[in-house]
This record gives sequence, C-alpha cells and structure tokens, in this order.
Amino acid sequence: MTVSEYASKEEQCKQATLGKVIGNNQCWDLVQYYVTNYLGVPEWVLAGCGYVNNLLYPPKINDVLQYFDEVPTNQMIKGDIMIWEIGHIAIFDNFDGANCWYLTQNDGTGENPHGATRIGILNLGSGRAFRLKGITPNKKIKLRGHIQDIGWSKWQDNVCGTTGEGKRLEAIQIDAPEYEIYVKAHIETLGWVDYGKINKKTIIGTTGENKRIEAIQIIANGLTYQVHTQDLGWSSIVPTEEKYSLGTAGYSKRIEALVIK
Repeated sequence: MTVSEYASKEEQCKQATLGKVIGNNQCWDLVQYYVTNYLGVPEWVLAGCGYVNNLLYPPKINDVLQYFDEVPTNQMIKGDIMIWEIGHIAIFDNFDGANCWYLTQNDGTGENPHGATRIGILNLGSGRAFRLKGITPNKKIKLRGHIQDIGWSKWQDNVCGTTGEGKRLEAIQIDAPEYEIYVKAHIETLGWVDYGKINKKTIIGTTGENKRIEAIQIIANGLTYQVHTQDLGWSSIVPTEEKYSLGTAGYSKRIEALVIK
C-alpha cells in the first residue's frame, strides 16, 4: 500500500464516521473499526487487553507489532495510530504547524456530545505511534525556484536555486503530495509572509519584483531542510518539526538555494 492509499483509507474512515457513534462509544471502538474495516487487521490484534495502554506492554505489544511498525512520533503520517500511556488511542490525521489533529472519540461528555467522532487536538505527550507494515513514505520532494536573471528553473528532486553564482532565490514552489507542509518566508521589504498550508501551485516569494527571499521556515512531519545563504554558505540540516527558521532577517542577505529531504 502506498502512502497516498494509506492516507485515503484514513480519509474514507473519517468521512464515514464523523458525527456518528461507533461501537460502545469509546476511543478503542473507533480505532478497532478503522484497522479492521479499512486496514484489514484482524480484530484480535487490538482486542482483549482490558485497558488501552496495555497495548504497549507484552503480550499485547507483540500482537500489535505483527501488523504495525513503531515510528517516531515526529514522523507520523496520515493514518498512523497513536497510543498514550494515559489510556487513550486515536488515528493521526494531520499536523497544522502547531498542533497534531486526530480522529478520535470520547464518552459523550464535554465538547463532544453524544460520543460523535471528531477531529481533535491531542498534544498529550507520552504517546507512541504505529504504522501499518509495508507503508514507506516517499521522500522524493520536487522543487523549482525563480532565480535572479534566470526565471523559473525546471522541477528538480529535493533542491532548487544556485550556489557560487551570486544569484538570489526570489520564489519557490514545492511539490510534495505525500506531506502536509506549512511555510513562512521573510521577503525583502515585505518581512515575514505566512503562506499557511502550501501545495504545488503555491508561490513562496515574488516574481517580477526583484525581491530576495531572506529566510524561510518549513513545518511538516518527517522531513529535513537546509538553505544556502549569501556569504554564509550552507546552513545546518534541521528537522521540519522543530519550527526553525533558516537564513537571516534584517541583514539584507539573500537565500540562494534550498534543499528539502
């Protein structure tokens, strides 16, 4: 199963269950429904351990690991399962640059009356993430840049811009359909511009205005990036989960190249 197909399974489950009560109105029931009906995992894998957090210990963790691989929580993708030590389980949907959102279900109290499934923010900590075996993210990210005196480059794998030519990177486009990516950029005379969730058509920066991109912040799960800055060369490689900004602001220095992997 590809990453896109995996994400589609979660989306299908989400659309089928939002606003509905599943099973006995517990978080476990919703995840059980998802893994058996959409991922084809036998019911016994999650069943029969009493409390949700018992899934994290033998013998049940051995059942879980027959069908799922444990993955770092900062590399989750749509469709992964999160289990918390506090005794909760939910389906990862997306990261919006600040919060992780999950398809979840509660006991019908609070903001979720009647036990309706919902997308909820659950940044609870002390959790472990699991992905159906055989799902391997494709990290081939395609980029193109609008470069001083050159215009738009061709789409390339993982990199755009130039080094050693003294040319400013004026705009960037990112084609990464397997990922949800959020971008902010510091543009000459404009300051920080928040592009929110981007797609292949999003133009980060400007064209026809001779303005340099001076700094960039990329937020996503499971990627890294670095930039080549005027006079400074290549930056460190940083993870996209940590909200680093690369480049400079207030020093009139251009970003000349960008790599995302």
